[in-house]
Parts: sequence; structure tokens; C-alpha cells
Amino acid sequence: MKNFSINNPGRQFRLLFINLICLLALTSCGESAKQKADKLFNEGTTRSADAAEAAGKGYVYRGIQLNDEAIQLFRQTLQADSTHSKAKSALGHSFYVAKNYTDALTWFEKADTADFTPTNYLEMGLSKINKGMVAEGKHDIDKALKMDSSEKFKTATINGIYDIGKQALENTKRLAAEGNKQIGMAYSGFAAGLLQTALEMDTTRKDIAKSLKELRGGN
Repeated sequence: MKNFSINNPGRQFRLLFINLICLLALTSCGESAKQKADKLFNEGTTRSADAAEAAGKGYVYRGIQLNDEAIQLFRQTLQADSTHSKAKSALGHSFYVAKNYTDALTWFEKADTADFTPTNYLEMGLSKINKGMVAEGKHDIDKALKMDSSEKFKTATINGIYDIGKQALENTKRLAAEGNKQIGMAYSGFAAGLLQTALEMDTTRKDIAKSLKELRGGN
């Protein structure tokens, strides 16, 4: 009768060989998943860049379509590799571009801030301001400006704050016309704070000064 005990050298070798094959298979699958995730992420960043280019040329619908495709590719990236470090912040950016500030915040907050760019902090801050979290948003924007002190980035920051302020101004006028004075006053205070902040960052901006004057009842 053959000896099939664990002390049998032949059986030990076969077990070791099987374990090695299984380990190699698992490692191979892991590398394959990472490679797939990286490929999907790269495709997503290309779509995102194409979306920005299309929007910049005035092709609004095409820009929206490409941005939606980028979102799907970043989602697929995380399905392939849930630990992918940059896909979450990329989703935050794409949802910010889509003006879906709730989802933008969700993904920015899930992302690893160690990988954040100044733009990530800026967009997270502006998303918070859009959701009424002004102090928290300004804190993120301050981080962004410390990371990138260039005039170009400062201008982008001012424009972002001004855009929210202008929208709040339009909401103020609409609510006043509809007779919703109480809500309108809340929007008015929100708009005034943002427009004042933007103007203090660049006192030469006549467009911001004009909006602020309009809000205060000037001509």
C-alpha cells in the first residue's frame, strides 16, 4: 500500500507546485486588473480633455457628451480597481464640470488628498460654496492658492467665485420679482459676500464692481 502521508516528498513537491501555480495566477489577475484600470483611466482623462477643448470652442453639447463618457470611464476604472488613487478625484472634477456639485463633493471627499492638484482643491472649494458651505469652501480655495500662486490660477479662482456670485445675484432678482422677499434676502447676502470677496482679490475688475453695485441697488 502506497504512503500518502504529508511526509511523502513527492506529495509535498506536488502541493508546493500547485500552491505556486495558484499564487502566480492570483498575481497575474491582479496585474491584469491594474492594467485594465490604468487603461480605462487614461481613456477617461483623454475624454475629459476633449470635453474641455470642445466646450472651449463653443461645442457645448459635444462637451457635455464627452464629459459624460469620461464619467463612465472613471466609474469603470474603479470597478476594475477600487483602490485606484486618481479616479475618484477625476470623478469629482467631471461632476464639477457637469455642475453636479453634490456628486462632485462626494467623490472629492472620497479621494486621497495626497494626490490633489490645486485645481482639485479649487473645484472642491467652489462645490462647497455652491452648496452653501462658504467657510469650508474658502478654506479649500486658500489651500489651492498656496499650491499655485500664479496670476493665471488666481484669475481662474476669481472667475469661479464671481460666477457663483453672479448666479446668486440672478436668483435674488428672480425671487424679488416673484415676491419671495425672505428667500431673496438670503440669496442677496450670499451674493454680496461672494462678489465682495472676488472684488477684494482683484480691485480692478469692473465687471465684478458693476454686479456688486447692481445688487446694492445702484444703476
